[in-house]
Formats: sequence, C-alpha cells, structure tokens
Amino acid sequence: MTDTTLNLDSAAFTNYAADVKLPAFRFTRGGRHVYTITPTLEMAMDLLPKPDPAKKFPNNRLLNVPHARAWGTYWEKNEKSWGCPPGLISTPVSLSPRFATTTTLNGMAVGVLSLPRDFAQESEILDMQHRVFGWHEKRREVSEKILKLSNMIADAKAKGENEAVTALTPQLKALQHTKERLARECITIEIAEMSDAQHRDLFSNIASKALAINATQIVNFDESQALNRIARAVQSHPLLDGRVDWDKRSATDTKRVPNHNLVSGSNLADLVRPFALGHPVGRVMEGRNKALESQEQSITTQVSNFLTALMTAFPELAMSDEDGSPLVSAPEVRATSLLGSSTVLRALATAYYRLTRVKDERDRPLTPEMTHDEVVSYFEELAPFMKLPITKKSPWLKTGVFPDPGDGEVKAPGARSQEIKQLADLVTGWALGEDLGKGPLG
Repeated sequence: MTDTTLNLDSAAFTNYAADVKLPAFRFTRGGRHVYTITPTLEMAMDLLPKPDPAKKFPNNRLLNVPHARAWGTYWEKNEKSWGCPPGLISTPVSLSPRFATTTTLNGMAVGVLSLPRDFAQESEILDMQHRVFGWHEKRREVSEKILKLSNMIADAKAKGENEAVTALTPQLKALQHTKERLARECITIEIAEMSDAQHRDLFSNIASKALAINATQIVNFDESQALNRIARAVQSHPLLDGRVDWDKRSATDTKRVPNHNLVSGSNLADLVRPFALGHPVGRVMEGRNKALESQEQSITTQVSNFLTALMTAFPELAMSDEDGSPLVSAPEVRATSLLGSSTVLRALATAYYRLTRVKDERDRPLTPEMTHDEVVSYFEELAPFMKLPITKKSPWLKTGVFPDPGDGEVKAPGARSQEIKQLADLVTGWALGEDLGKGPLG
C-alpha cells in the first residue's frame, strides 16, 4: 500500500510573526522614554506611517512632494556617500511592556524592542516625513521599472531578439541592485513616548530653534550639483582667491564688521548659472545637471575667462602688478561701485556668456558674437558708469530695474528674478547696439 502521508519539516517554513523584533537602546530625554532602533529602509517603510501629499499629518506640515522625491533621487545616486540624521517618531502608547532589557549601561538600557506590524497606526512622524515619502516613491518607481523591463526582456527572448536582451539586462540588474539596497541599508530612528500635545510642542520647538543651512553652505557642501562644483573650482581665480565667503548667504557689508570678501559662495554659484543654463536665473534640473558633468571643465574655463575680463576692464577690480593683491578692498567696491551688486555681476556674467559662446544650451555650434577681447573693450565702455551713488539724474534709471531714488540715492538695482533677467538682456543688447536708449550708453 502506498504511503500518502505528507511529511512537512516545520523548520523549512516561516511562520508569520505579529511583531517585528529589533535591537534597541532605551534612555530618558525630556522626561520621556526614547527608544533608538536601526531598521532597514524596507522595514522602516513598512513600520512607519506613509505620508500623504494630499493630507498632512495632524501634527506636522504639508508634504513638499518635489523635495521628497529629490531626497529619493539623492539616495539612489549616492550609494557610497549618502547620509542622514536620525528620524524622530512619536507614539502615545507605552512601549515599556514591549521592551526586553538585556543589560544597562550609564542609565541606558540595551535590549530588544518588539514593535507591532501595525505600528504605523500607533505612531506619527515628527521629523523625517520627506525622507520616508522619498523612499516610498523610489521603491514604487523601481518596482514599476523592474516589472516593465522584465516583460520587455521576456518578449525579446520569445522573439529571439538577443541584442535587445543584451541591452536591457544591465538596466534590469541596476534596478534590482537599487531595490536590494532598500532591504540592506539601515537608518537610525528614535521613537519617543509622547502625547499629541507634546508632539506639537516639540515639533514647534525643533522647527523654530533649528539653524537652517543657507544657500552658500549648500554650495560649499553639496557635491551632487555641477553648479556647486564649478563654483568651488573657480574660487582660486586671482580675482576671488581668498575673497569668497563660504558661511554667509551674501557678502554684503555690515556696519559693525565689514566683510572683506568680494562675494559669497551663493553669489559665486549665481555667476556660474548663466554659463550652465544660458540664463541668469532658474534651477538646474536633474537632466541638465547630468549633462553638465561632461562640460564642467569647459564651463570652468569660461567662468575664469569672465572673471579675468572683469579684472581687466574695471579699475575697481584690478590687481596690483607687484603682489597681485586687490587695489580696491571689497567693502570699498560695494560702497563706491555698482560692481558690488550681485545683480550687476550676474548681468555681466550673462552678457559675457551670450556674447562669446560657441555652443548653445543644447550643445549645438554657434558663431560667437564677440571675442573675449572685444567683450573686455565693451566692459571698458561701461566702466566709467559704474560709480555710485545712483541719483534721479542717473542714466541707469532708464533700465527700469533700479528703485526710484526720489531726492536721495540708491546703490543697487532690484534683485527679483525679473529684474535680473531684464538687466542681463539689456547689458547683452547694448554690446550689439540694441536698446541703447535704455541705459548709460545711450
């Protein structure tokens, strides 16, 4: 008789566990228990509440979707260098019954925290909602692409299209590698026991007391943007060497402590912008940023040539022939010349780029309007009109970008995007004999 008994080895099967067990530290901060865990990204997404772009968490701000997606892209593109601070989660439910202590050290307990799989229903994100949503979006995007490529490869194999299979397989492997990272890479999360009212109070305190990183510091630290890398590369130009402020958003003078730097890091990145985009304002989107990687050296050279043109054409930016030091200090430049205005410098940078470029923003060849030396000669024509102050009789007021001085004076044009673009267009046009009646050369 045939034995029909089904023998199953229970060790070969995974039983569903209602809890997720994680090594954890427990300590007291602000009068409440705080638990620190290090789940994988996959586990974090499954355990924590998923932010909803259409409906903000009750005790948090509305999600900024582009910012969150940018985080997902940053994580994906920087496998070897990405990092982030711990995330903060609150829960009104006591986790003490779920924490098994194994040892204590300096007032901190070490043990195992058992979190229910529906912990998302018992918790709220205090700080890290954009990162969590960014990873959710990246997981969705990668999964969809894996499914699409898998189908394409299967169809190609069925049709005997070996070249297509060969071309698509590396793309699929790259996506699978990204998905595997979600299950392998970990983050630190702090879970604090607190009520809704305590959550709101702490969120407000964190938001109001945190010192935000400014635009200059981003340029200094962010390696992902070609614009920032080029700005740091040209800081050694003789005009800027030792004269770039890498802490402040602007190098504008203060009454108590004069700033001896000519520009800030943010100002410098703005001077690079027209060489990267063709325009004085605007964001460098991901696709354009990628395309700029192969053009960095060329753009660095163009920006350096522009800085040389400034030194050559404008006496207040000239250097000593003896030791190469500035003939006019940065505070004095800002006090006596329009060249202390970042708007004016951006307009000049845009004009230099447009007049000397040999390719357009799509890398198509162009015949330059002027040579470097011809632009220097044009800047020399403008040089006598750079003196401050600007009064109601100044020809600069015809540009329409300067505030009305009334019976007084002004020292700079406006800095709104439209004003920057308008002045850049005019400065470029004057070199070509256009709109001369709208400026000092008319």
